[in-house]
Amino acid sequence: MVSGSPSLACPATTSSPAGAYEIVPSQGTLNASNYTFDHFVNGTLTVWPAGALKLSAFYSQGQVHCTVTGPADARFYLQASSDLEVWAPMATNTIPAGGSVTICDPDSSSNQDRRFYRAILAAESPLMPPVVIRQPDSQTAVAGSTVVFDLEVKGSPLAYQWQFNGVNIPGATSPTLQFASVQLADAGHYTVVISNAAGSVTSLAAALKVVPATTAVLIASALNNPSFLAIDGGNLFFADNTASDGIIKTVSQNGGSVATLYNGVVLPENGGYRCLGYLLAEGSKVYGHYGSYDNMNIFSGPESGGTLTTLVSLRGGSLIGVIGNDLYYSMGFSTLNKMSKSGGASSQVASGYFIRGTACDPEAIYFVDYSTRNVYKCSLASGAVTPMITGNTAESSLFLDAQYLYQNLGGSIRRVAKSGGQTETLFTGTTGYGGYASDGTYVYFETKDAINYIPAGGGLPTQLISIPPGSLTSLIVDKTSVYWTDISAGAGSGNIWRMPKP
Repeated sequence: MVSGSPSLACPATTSSPAGAYEIVPSQGTLNASNYTFDHFVNGTLTVWPAGALKLSAFYSQGQVHCTVTGPADARFYLQASSDLEVWAPMATNTIPAGGSVTICDPDSSSNQDRRFYRAILAAESPLMPPVVIRQPDSQTAVAGSTVVFDLEVKGSPLAYQWQFNGVNIPGATSPTLQFASVQLADAGHYTVVISNAAGSVTSLAAALKVVPATTAVLIASALNNPSFLAIDGGNLFFADNTASDGIIKTVSQNGGSVATLYNGVVLPENGGYRCLGYLLAEGSKVYGHYGSYDNMNIFSGPESGGTLTTLVSLRGGSLIGVIGNDLYYSMGFSTLNKMSKSGGASSQVASGYFIRGTACDPEAIYFVDYSTRNVYKCSLASGAVTPMITGNTAESSLFLDAQYLYQNLGGSIRRVAKSGGQTETLFTGTTGYGGYASDGTYVYFETKDAINYIPAGGGLPTQLISIPPGSLTSLIVDKTSVYWTDISAGAGSGNIWRMPKP
């Protein structure tokens, strides 16, 4: 209907086919200033089939809103696509009495270049081929452990058929594929074919690597309270404190007799004792500290035993590491310092930070500032201090491999390139434990009752071995093995174990 001067009436007829019609007025120009438009725009009349749906969309407040107009009580499916080929279900709804309903697309965003929508009456078939949203992950597992492959798929109803190296696995027709006790022969590539009446899709292949189950080897036993493992020259060095004495011991990495190198590595304080609190071994010497933040000594001594030398006494700090000929430490709750590893005068490297958790390599010192919880890097070449990981809600511990700085924040493992950049989360945990290490291929970490490993680039964790809850105080790795302490049986019954790396 067109009203104005002159007026025009075009009654709809059942014989008019669906389509677009151009209306040419016999007098004047057809526009919004001199006509009232009903069912057509700018001179074009659109004729819709009876009972059809009309769809329009607009962008507002960061999302796309789709308005569907049609007969009251008509049930419809709203679908979205980015390529006009694969259509994903977005909503199922019914036209209300008012004749239209508006639906917000929760997946739309302002940075999407193209997104398409369509509305389909429920009387029409809304069935779409399945679409894989999340592919199954490749995994590495120890023989005998449990392995589960799964994925996320949009579509319904769906049928599944898992395949091993391209061949159907009999009976494997569930959304997940589980091995209760995986074996070496199960290693290979797994895919799953998902299908419905509208079509089918095959997932990407997930590789399963199965490593032989190995038994942990007992390196040392009947220990007091083993902790602070260090490796040098084929031997393990460790603290084995009692309640009143700081003791340094050693044993071959292959096991054997345990030798006591030093006793009396302790300072009395407030009626108690502050024993050995950190140990490292490097260049035929052991280095460490003992005492508390109020009164601490940093020392060195031959790996063969003999006499310990106190290198520096300090307050509000700790030993950080030995790099080349220099020894680095924090002191005074505010400075980073260095001195010759054989002793002598010290110099200040950086100041203004309360240094706590630390890690170091030949190029830099990495540390947590207790005041801000931020992680920083101090270049040994220039002394420049730059932030690496900020916005932390709690203190964290740090460890390194050749390329990355790793952070243990409350049980979650994150990493950032040593050169800086985006922080990645490799594993999300809820409780922080003390055992963490990386060899560049895997990151090894302790959970409540297990030692696990995860690819250094991210992926799913795999259990290396189960351990008694709360039993581990120190974990280290070398080129071939993983070493850890076990204090589950109490003082006098402590152990050190070794296990081959996966």
